[in-house]
Amino acid sequence: MTTDEIEDVQNLSMYLDVNGKRMQTGSTKTMIFSAYHIVHYLSQFMTLFPEM
Repeated sequence: MTTDEIEDVQNLSMYLDVNGKRMQTGSTKTMIFSAYHIVHYLSQFMTLFPEM
């Protein structure tokens, strides 16, 4: 998925499935750190590639 396909990065649904069972659901809207902050932080010590 590319950034132009995302309407609002601060309002994305996410979930965690373990062995086919839904264990957790959430939204980027309720995270402590924004998605922008997390990408910025990770880019300090990781090389981030587009469209991977």
